Amino acid sequence: MATYTRKNRRGMHGKLYMIKTQPTCKEEGIAYTPLPKGVMGHMAVVLNQPDSQRKVKFATITSNPCGEIRYYPIAPTPREPYAFQLHLRHYNNQYVGAPTALPLYAYLRVEV
Repeated sequence: MATYTRKNRRGMHGKLYMIKTQPTCKEEGIAYTPLPKGVMGHMAVVLNQPDSQRKVKFATITSNPCGEIRYYPIAPTPREPYAFQLHLRHYNNQYVGAPTALPLYAYLRVEV
């Protein structure tokens, strides 16, 4: 979970964000919430609205699926050999921070 600090009237679930590193948060004066170190610097899609503690759940996006974790390709990444492919609608308009495009091969990392 990550702490939500940005005021956004339209909400943040379903939008893409770049997860900032601890040094970047310190430089920008943002409260840092410890996260697994493998997610720092990755893009992530927020899965819910902030809870009462201003925390959200998110799934990271990677260009290199590996290990026993479940991954789903994001179009235009080829669907095969996966059961289905995710399609993001207007993702450039819903992205907060730079860069504004997904990597050529993008996979949503799903941990259950």
